[in-house]
Amino acid sequence: MNVVLKNRRGMVRSGWIIALCLLAYNALIYSLTDWAGAALGAAADAANLDAASYAAFVEWMNGPEMYLAIQYLNEAVLLVVPLAAWRLMRYRWQDIGLRDFRTRLKKDGVAGLVLGSALCTAIFLLLLATGNMVVEGLNSPLSLPLLAWALLFVFVGVAEEVMYRGFIMSVLRRTNSKVLAIAVPSLMFGALHLTNPNLTPLSVVNVMLIGVAFSVMYYKSGNLWMCIGYHIAWNLFQSVVYGMPASGVDVPSIVVGGYPVGNLLNGGAFGIEGGVLATVAALMALAYALFRYRASRYRFFEEAGKEG
Repeated sequence: MNVVLKNRRGMVRSGWIIALCLLAYNALIYSLTDWAGAALGAAADAANLDAASYAAFVEWMNGPEMYLAIQYLNEAVLLVVPLAAWRLMRYRWQDIGLRDFRTRLKKDGVAGLVLGSALCTAIFLLLLATGNMVVEGLNSPLSLPLLAWALLFVFVGVAEEVMYRGFIMSVLRRTNSKVLAIAVPSLMFGALHLTNPNLTPLSVVNVMLIGVAFSVMYYKSGNLWMCIGYHIAWNLFQSVVYGMPASGVDVPSIVVGGYPVGNLLNGGAFGIEGGVLATVAALMALAYALFRYRASRYRFFEEAGKEG
């Protein structure tokens, strides 16, 4: 039994640490959403609402505002849990990828933002040029729902990268296996999207493939800033800017448009992440990461260590 729980060095195996962290995340999300729903229901009952007001309350509970609030809560927990677990294990913050903030954020973070927005823009323009997307109008970029979703996608980029690259990859340092350190978080990142609406086999492959690119960015550089920058830019531009579904979810956007016919170019109802152009974009992001860090002296397994 001890062999199952601990490795040869007497340390708890990486798989158990990752499993416990994900269990804590899911348990906390379930508890908080259940508590919030019960509290709101109790408040509605205490208010003695008439039939029309109660119907409006139920509609609000099932509306976009509540959905957005739950997404914010989800990302907050997704960020806090791995950071808390990392601190409990007494590892250094730089060993979860939060290093060289002032210097690397300006370089790698901006590079990720530019790369993600450029690739997404190229796909958008190609879809327009080939008639696989049409633009029907424009919305104000200052609308409150649009800004709320834009901020959420910034939050998503930070939280998901801290969990799936920063925490999981860093815990997997114990294995001294490059394959595991890159493949496991990429597979888990793909699994994260399995409950998204309008899922297709290609969309799962594409999400895992960009997960590989993100993992290589962290593996080669030792910091999360390029991963975070790309993740934020890609989500923002495909959805809030260009009005395409974000992993199957429609959100308020500046560009009002749609797909005349869903196909392998535009990805159909899942959005461009369900099409072959996203496959090409992910491979280009991976190639760029390998090229950018070709002379990197960072050694993923050797340069991490505990605080005294």
